[in-house]
This record gives sequence, structure tokens and C-alpha cells, in this order.
Amino acid sequence: MIHSHEEILNLCTKIDMPEPMTAKIAKELAEFDFSAVTPFLTQLQNPKTAMYATKCICGKLDNYGLRIMVALLDAALVTKKEIYEKKKISEKIFIDTMKNFTISVQGYHGVNGSYGFDFAYWMWRHFAGMLFRLGTLEFEIYKAENSKHFEPGTPLLSVHIPSDAVLSREELDNSYLQARKFFKGTEYENAQFYCDSWLLSPKLRDMLPEDSGILRFMNDYKIIDTSNGDTANIRVFKMHYLSIDELPEKTSLQRKLKQLLATGENLGEGAGVIIP
Repeated sequence: MIHSHEEILNLCTKIDMPEPMTAKIAKELAEFDFSAVTPFLTQLQNPKTAMYATKCICGKLDNYGLRIMVALLDAALVTKKEIYEKKKISEKIFIDTMKNFTISVQGYHGVNGSYGFDFAYWMWRHFAGMLFRLGTLEFEIYKAENSKHFEPGTPLLSVHIPSDAVLSREELDNSYLQARKFFKGTEYENAQFYCDSWLLSPKLRDMLPEDSGILRFMNDYKIIDTSNGDTANIRVFKMHYLSIDELPEKTSLQRKLKQLLATGENLGEGAGVIIP
């Protein structure tokens, strides 16, 4: 740590930290070695590095999400018994759905260079029986709220694209067909397929070849809304960066997105529906 235990506890007093929590902090200071996070503490003052530094600190202190993931793997087995088995959902769908654990661990490694897990905030959908992987795509049951395009409570099947999805015509058609069969007899039987993703950004049409799998996926949808977010960056470049100059140019999409970012624009996102 950069500061003494006394200085940290003094700060707790000044900010009116509850005494029971201050006691827990004192115990952690006395028993735990925080030296591993010291290099990241001075990066929290720079807006460009603060988020990355926070993730590194949290990763080192909770063993890179290992303990969280162990608990959630246990939860997955509860889900299998309480939801999949009771609803007679196949073992294959359970395994395919829970492979999102592996995909997230691989994604963490691709970005950070070490194995970890930081996807707990998303995985609750898998445990609650709200999201299922059916073929190459994931489908989440969802009811519209605060939408200018749908009446409140309209059932939708929100489509998610795992990083290992194969976006061939055959695989896509098979996924949508599986979803129709899977949700038959439920209120989502005839729900529209809805997607909100950087993969639906209209700007991609000028950046990818006509036979691109991404465009094949996008062309199934009628775009009903767009936004100017930057969610594509971490997925396309698979790294944290301070300067655009650092970004790799290994693929055509990386090169073109880097050029776009250099102009001050983001790729953005699109939202769309498949019209029956």
C-alpha cells in the first residue's frame, strides 16, 4: 500500500465509516498483503486508465473472479436441477448455455493476458432460466419497457451473439428455427426477434465485404434505432488502450475501425427486429 494503515483508518473516521466496517477494514489491513495492487493505485487518477486500473485491482483482490465463478458454477448446477430438469430441457442446451462461462474466461484472457472471470453481472440471466443458447445464437426472454417502438409488456426474444458464433446462413437459420420450437407453447411463441448490438451498426456496411458473416446477420434485421456507443472497441481490438495509435491493425475491420476512431467517431450500435 502507498499509505500507512493508520492513515487509511484515519480517513475512515473522517468520512464517517460505520465502526463495524472500520473494524473489518483494520482486520484486512493487518492480515492481507495488498502490495499486488499498489502499482495500479496511481493510475486511478487518470480518466484514461482509471477503469482499467479498477478492474486490475478488483481482479487481484478477488483472485481474478475465481471465487465468484466457483460459486456461480455451483449455482449453474442448481439451475440444471430446478429449471432444466423440471422443464425437461435437454442436457445439450444446458451445456451450450453454460459454456458462456468458458467464453467469458477466454475473452478475459484475450484482453488481459491472464485467466479470469468478470462476467457475473451478466450470468444471472442464465441461472434464472431467462437466456438459452440454441445453436449459434443466444435468446433471452424479455418484455419491452420504456420503448418508443413497442407497447409496454410486449414479449420479445432478445438475440445475443456469443464471440464464438458461426454466422453462416445455415447456422443462423437453424438457431432461429430452434428458438421457435423451444418457445412454442409459451407467451414468447410468436415474439419478434430483437437485437441491440454493435453488430447492427449501419456504419459496418461501409467497412465489411458483402459476404461478411456480420453483414449476413445484420441483413436479417430492420434497423429501428441507432446510438453512438463504443462497445465495439473492446470486442474488435481485444485490448485496453490509452492512445488510438496503440490499436492493432491485424484485420480489415480493425484497420477501418481504427481509422474511424481517429476521426473522433465511434462505430456505435444498432437495434433491430426481424419482420416475420
